[in-house]
Amino acid sequence: MRIVANTPFIQQRAKIARYVSLAGLALLGGGFVTSLLQPKLLLWAYATLPIGIILANIGIYLTNRYGREPRPDQMLDQALKGLDDRYVIYHYMLPSSHVLVTPQGLHPLIVKFQPGTFVNEGDRWQHRQSFLGRLMRLFGQESIGNPTREARAEAGALARYLAEQAPGVDVPIEPIIVFTHPAAQLTITSPAVPVVPARKLKGYVRSLERGRTLPRPILAKLEEALPAA
Repeated sequence: MRIVANTPFIQQRAKIARYVSLAGLALLGGGFVTSLLQPKLLLWAYATLPIGIILANIGIYLTNRYGREPRPDQMLDQALKGLDDRYVIYHYMLPSSHVLVTPQGLHPLIVKFQPGTFVNEGDRWQHRQSFLGRLMRLFGQESIGNPTREARAEAGALARYLAEQAPGVDVPIEPIIVFTHPAAQLTITSPAVPVVPARKLKGYVRSLERGRTLPRPILAKLEEALPAA
């Protein structure tokens, strides 16, 4: 499998994550110390608290994606290791953050790294967590939102990109929701969008090989429309 990653973008976001996290911690710590040592400035200390919390949460969000290893892109690369050179994965190069190109079409990969029990029926989702898990969400753990809605939005953005870059080229776009956390437990019933744990991603992709392969002229035009691999 060929890997095309926007390394400068990842490095830049990782640097921003560090700076934002430090700024958030500085505001939280500075406000706490000020409230103890300078009671007259208590209102100022309280005013910095929400700003510090917002910055800290933004820092956590960015760190989870770009600063903490293994990053989502690295986990996908590892999960798909062993696929041949007909497959190309793009990280942060296209409207969808992670896109796998196969002989059958394009697959935006929607990465979810949270632990817990996830129940998906159709396009509805539930995230069942322990008390500790719910407590962690108060301190920066990101909600999964609705992965199905997110997957459809990324597939739509990718379709619009292709319509601009390769007008008239009809390529199937099938998003895949991927859970990378080893403690994620999935209960899936009639999913509107395919949902797999990372350990089963390669097997799922290989199962698609039984489908129709795109004609060579279409694959050639698709390769021209995408960033050089």
